Amino acid sequence: MCNYYLLLLKKNELHTDKKVIGFLFQNEKNAPRIVCPSGTNHQNYWGKSKNYWDICPSSYTVKICPVVAGQLNEFLQQTKSLPLSQSAYRKFHSTETALLKVFSDLCRAIDDGNTCLLGLLDLSSAFDTVDHEILLSRLEITFGFNGLVLKWLKSYLTGRTQVVRIAGCCSAPSALCSGVPQGSILGPLLFILYTEPVLEIINKHGLSGHCYADDTQIHFYCPPTQMVQLAEVFTKCIAELENWMAINRLKLNSDKTEFIWMASRGRFRALQNAVPTVNVGGTVITSSASARNLGVFFDQHLDMRKHITNVCRQCYYQLRQLRVICHNLPKDVLKTLLHAFVSTRLDYCNALFYGLPKRDIRKLQSVQNAAARLIGGLRKYDHITPLMRDQLHWLPISSRIDYKVAVLTYKALHHQSPDYMTAMCCLAADSLSISGHRSAANGDLIPAAWNSVFYGKRSYYYAAPEVWNKLPVHIRQEPSFAVFTKQLKTVLFLRSYYS
Repeated sequence: MCNYYLLLLKKNELHTDKKVIGFLFQNEKNAPRIVCPSGTNHQNYWGKSKNYWDICPSSYTVKICPVVAGQLNEFLQQTKSLPLSQSAYRKFHSTETALLKVFSDLCRAIDDGNTCLLGLLDLSSAFDTVDHEILLSRLEITFGFNGLVLKWLKSYLTGRTQVVRIAGCCSAPSALCSGVPQGSILGPLLFILYTEPVLEIINKHGLSGHCYADDTQIHFYCPPTQMVQLAEVFTKCIAELENWMAINRLKLNSDKTEFIWMASRGRFRALQNAVPTVNVGGTVITSSASARNLGVFFDQHLDMRKHITNVCRQCYYQLRQLRVICHNLPKDVLKTLLHAFVSTRLDYCNALFYGLPKRDIRKLQSVQNAAARLIGGLRKYDHITPLMRDQLHWLPISSRIDYKVAVLTYKALHHQSPDYMTAMCCLAADSLSISGHRSAANGDLIPAAWNSVFYGKRSYYYAAPEVWNKLPVHIRQEPSFAVFTKQLKTVLFLRSYYS
């Protein structure tokens, strides 16, 4: 058997159990395969490394890495070593929490009459270019790893080989001197520790940043008269990031790097001919009309119209495919497929839809109605409410948005959410001026001030108190999350169909 020494936590320090010491078998680290997708023209793929990916087949390491990663995460959380604005591979963090934070900050800035600049940076083959020596040095100096812990991680990273496999033919093994193993739970965690200085550089220039693995978002705001100065600050920040990446064997992918100037429609119309550009690695990048950000399209006015259009198009495509085979499927199977291919798309990051005009929500509601008609076998213009209410028990789109906001707020108030989400929820009990009021005793939240309905009331700073304070007090004070979600759906269901 292969014995591993385990990382254990004691008194906020990482140490090892010396009774079970051993390094990874060399056979476990040999010959990860780089493969080409089957059914493709190998001649067109040959020589284009970005079209290949590596597969690290391992058995023992797959079993031990989750244990090690879990203990490393716990240690890093206890010592508060992880960057606050890094939302990848961390408990209670997700793309939705990351996007909601950035989206809310942008909405508040535009609501105050400012113009915002959002930069979406992407790295080229980020996980494959991590330098082992630099990573081990950073783990020791910055995060305090030493002794057997550092030796274990060095054993895990080094001594690996790879082969290239194309059309059944394999090359000779080649040594790997960089990169973290993909497909493991430990590799991505080591990557975010490797890139920890990125957010420090962004903050150093007075800008706001948020990372999700190798996807970095830089954003800030300014009055319309200072757009040129803000663009210059962005250019200097990008130049320093490029310099740091060059030293650390990383490379910014200018082809996938995008920038968007954001403002209200009226203000943007006046500035259309005076939008500054940003220089990235000698490439001048002009402002995009929209960009895909962690699966959600952000546009110049943050009206979410392009994203809603894209969601509806994808859902209708899936519905057309399911309509062909629905007569041959049991109803339970059809419901499962609709949930997998339609409902998940409607619900993904739907907290960003809060406060949108009814005309935009109706587009999403039409998709849900079409899915319900497919299950019930109804015609296009048949009344859909009785089916959704009495048989499917589905919440309409507007209530599903409120449901998501309420769930995120509950988690933020019960320490089941990132710190930046908790910071956006201000309890009335924490305010000295109203701590003695009834609202404080009921657990109400203080809504943020706003200037315009379209932007100010759509940020999570306002949406969370607005949704939370309307819930019955006994539901808000429910200690069990499972009971809370059940009662929450009941309340929203009654409001949707019986009020």
